[in-house]
Amino acid sequence: MTASDSLRFLQRLLSGACLKCQGHRYSEQLLNELETFEGPRVPVLTRRLVLDIERLASMVAGVGWAAGSAGDREAKAVVRDLLRKYKLTPTHPICTLILDYLRACY
Repeated sequence: MTASDSLRFLQRLLSGACLKCQGHRYSEQLLNELETFEGPRVPVLTRRLVLDIERLASMVAGVGWAAGSAGDREAKAVVRDLLRKYKLTPTHPICTLILDYLRACY
């Protein structure tokens, strides 16, 4: 699986997790989505990124970060740092999907 394939796969996971969270708060929905596809097809870095997203989600869960602009800015900064860790640009569309996931599920 190429890097671009991995990103498309992660985008599908995030979109699916957001849809399943509609109006409900679920913990680890993204991880549940990933486990549906578990196996040699899932690159190690994709799994690590999913785990990091879930760790981030557990940090922001229930603290009202999405209720105000200051919390939203902080969440965006943390997500951008996370993407830089994986050598992705902070303007990559995956950034928006991660934030959407956090808003939908946490």
